[in-house]
Amino acid sequence: MSGFALLTDPDIERLFASADELLENVGLEIRDDAGALEQLDAVGARIDGTRVRFPAGLATALVRERAPARFHQHARNPQRSVEFGGEHPIFAPASGPAFMRDPDTGRRRYATLSDFERVARMTQASSVLAHAGGGYCEPSDRGPETRHLDMLQAQLLLTDKPLTGAIRDAAQVRDSLEMMAIACDDPDLAQCSLLNLFNIEPPLVMPGHVAAGIRMTAAAGQACLISSYSMLGMTSPASLPAALAQMLAEVQAGAALAQCVRPGAPVICGIYAVPFSMSAMRPIFGAIESALVMTAGAQLVQRLGVPFRADGAVTSAKTLDAQAGRDAALGLGVAALHKGALVLHAAGWLEAGLSFSCDKFAHDVAALAAMGADTGTDRPAHCSDVTSAADLLHAWCRPEMPPARAAALKAFVEDGRLRYQGAGSATP
Repeated sequence: MSGFALLTDPDIERLFASADELLENVGLEIRDDAGALEQLDAVGARIDGTRVRFPAGLATALVRERAPARFHQHARNPQRSVEFGGEHPIFAPASGPAFMRDPDTGRRRYATLSDFERVARMTQASSVLAHAGGGYCEPSDRGPETRHLDMLQAQLLLTDKPLTGAIRDAAQVRDSLEMMAIACDDPDLAQCSLLNLFNIEPPLVMPGHVAAGIRMTAAAGQACLISSYSMLGMTSPASLPAALAQMLAEVQAGAALAQCVRPGAPVICGIYAVPFSMSAMRPIFGAIESALVMTAGAQLVQRLGVPFRADGAVTSAKTLDAQAGRDAALGLGVAALHKGALVLHAAGWLEAGLSFSCDKFAHDVAALAAMGADTGTDRPAHCSDVTSAADLLHAWCRPEMPPARAAALKAFVEDGRLRYQGAGSATP
């Protein structure tokens, strides 16, 4: 491992032993997915209702012996494909905000599909973001049952970089797999073309939709990003060693489930935490504790033998100011130092993830270019093309997609709207 080593080898062994103790004695609760319980039972886990207990060393062995240390995610444009676990960190923009900082007024408002499309264009135009990510913002002008279809279609048409799918329930995972198969003209998804993100809920809970999503993604030979994203003193212990042991246990259990479904299924694991303010009753992003957790998490995941997910330009700042710049520099610097295989939230994040800012996006992209961030592809990074959001939008060129594939995507989305309307719920 390169970079600063916070943990010694004995520290790492003690944390793995503590994680084993948690998985053996406390276990992990898997809710509403009998299939996951059956598959873990078949490899030797002890099942007690919804509680799964792993004999010491089982989860670690399943991941170390089966999961690849490196793998490629193939983009629909082969020149944009990336390798996780190699020499180059792969950077992706922020995901998850419900709000957008209006590009004209700077005020916070609900996001729209037009905002989502704007970010997709900027991501495509940026030379330092090798991964398109996903879920940049929640388009409030589209219905919650079908907006994931609009978002995926926009990404697939406006960028040809690798991306992440929709994962809020099993139906969204299925739609993501089918839309990616259409866009890549690969009906059987013979190559790893999709990365789906799944968070284990601390402390030690795997919701049914997460378990089902992991199983569906792994069964299709696609990649799972399995993370534990905790709040110190709220959803995990305030003590860093105890929190690290809990998060290590959680990601090992999730990655082990993927290997039960399909040995060799590609996985990325992430360990990240933010301190929780008991006075303000909110998480604090950009704190030094998070940098320490990410440093230690990189060592633990790399010892596990799989690629590491890092977090980049995260901040609690409400606008693009000195705090936002300082927090971004800390997060991106630590992520790059430890060669996070995938650095999420590398551009655009504001307000503890509540809002997306195009100005912050351009600032973060410029910072990455100035750092000399390697793109992980054969396309070099340039500082001159990232001076503002407007410059990025001006530089965007629509990537080519054969008309037949574009038409098939449109037909799938239109059919999906009818399916969801007929079902009357988010799950057909």
